[in-house]
Amino acid sequence: MSLDLRLSVPVAAAWLVAVLLIGTPQWAVMSAVVLWLAAGMATATALASRRSLMSSIALACALAALCSTSVAMHADSRQPDALNDFAARNTQVEVRGITTSTVRTDAEYFQAQLSSAGVNGQTVPLSSPALIFREGNYFGMTDADPAPPAHEWGIGVQFSVTGTLTATEPGDGRAVLVFASDEPQWRADPPAAVEWANQLRRTFATEAAMLPGGGGQLIGGLAIGDTAAVSEELDAAMKTSSLARRYLQR
Repeated sequence: MSLDLRLSVPVAAAWLVAVLLIGTPQWAVMSAVVLWLAAGMATATALASRRSLMSSIALACALAALCSTSVAMHADSRQPDALNDFAARNTQVEVRGITTSTVRTDAEYFQAQLSSAGVNGQTVPLSSPALIFREGNYFGMTDADPAPPAHEWGIGVQFSVTGTLTATEPGDGRAVLVFASDEPQWRADPPAAVEWANQLRRTFATEAAMLPGGGGQLIGGLAIGDTAAVSEELDAAMKTSSLARRYLQR
């Protein structure tokens, strides 16, 4: 039985185009137009000539065009010009978003998906992955809001926070860094289905931490990305043996 690799070249070409355009999103629209035209021409040629090579070229162009279109459609909402303007001003901006990682009360930073940013009455809708650097040692909340979970914020919590913004380079995993000047304010719990998953995650982490030895400390991080159970001694030992970086990247 032979391995058919005919699809590997078009797929690899599409991924290469996607990687290049993520780093240079200003070329995404033009690239999409050119690639869609090329895909159409290659498809017509393939149908007329019945040559497999032209079929592969047509598929590669179509896949690359899809990737280019996706980058072009999401570039403005991910890092719009107004967001870069807010960052350049180095002024206090109120952002709202949803947590995309579980965050404990002593966390120095957390991941989120920002939904809006506003300053001086100007509000810009966003869909930007962000890293929020916290100033204090606990999560804040307004007096009028019901209390959130005491031990942590789960994934899907809606919040707001005021701070300064730093736009990242194109291609970075985060579109913006937020350096909070006050405590993030809890706004709403996650949807029921997401909160159920959060509770399942907490239960797994608690049970895994009860396992004996270093394995019990590591399994939470390997399975669900929760490294809270890792002791300082084990963390130091892993760093000494150069295993910590690989562990955190899983």
